[in-house]
Amino acid sequence: MYTTQAPLYFILLIVFIVIGIKVFYFIIAVIGQQRYVKRLRKSKDETEITTLENERKRLAADIHDELGPLLSAAKLKYSEVEVFSTDDTKLLNQGHLLVDEIVSKMRHIAKDLMPTVLFYKGLVFAIREFINHIAAHNNLKIDFSPGQMDELTEFQALHVYRILQEIIHNTLKHADAAHLKIVMYTIDKKLIISTVDDGRGFNYKTMVRQGGGLGLYNVQSRTDILNGELQVKSKIGTGTNFCITIPL
Repeated sequence: MYTTQAPLYFILLIVFIVIGIKVFYFIIAVIGQQRYVKRLRKSKDETEITTLENERKRLAADIHDELGPLLSAAKLKYSEVEVFSTDDTKLLNQGHLLVDEIVSKMRHIAKDLMPTVLFYKGLVFAIREFINHIAAHNNLKIDFSPGQMDELTEFQALHVYRILQEIIHNTLKHADAAHLKIVMYTIDKKLIISTVDDGRGFNYKTMVRQGGGLGLYNVQSRTDILNGELQVKSKIGTGTNFCITIPL
């Protein structure tokens, strides 16, 4: 009986080994395909975001170099208009105020499109300036606590700035939060960003299954471009915590 079953066991062993090898290579192929798709998506996102940033830069330059001087010239022309009554003076002053308001809004739009302060005064200063602007026009209280920071490249700083912009905007639009805390520091050649709000929260797993919102997609895309890792903890009624780790 032993001599009869031995070849059968040997054949079964070979079959199992062959199947195991095929399964192993199949798993490797699937993993390879997933990595290829991820690299392809990352490359696509990077191209799209780079194009977007270049377009923002162009628009900011157009606003600053073309529309700004035109409005200043219009205001100068206003000053040359002759007035013959107090009503004319009132209308002229209203025109001046309107032009000043347009210039102010255009400067803010240009700054939002391309935050030059980021490159001249650094990431922390630029974030503080953006937060101060948000605080002046909204009820959301933002507590920004930067710790020890290693120097970032302009490429890294711009994406981190956009990530925090997106998180703050999402908190304003969707979270119905009263308070947002932002912590940012570097340790062991890694940049750590943590944000916590006391808003309504959301079901993160459901959001991911449904494709996620545009804001969440932008945060994930920019994190991927920086070869970072994004973790989101959120439940309905408990607020939202973003934790981003970026290698430097």
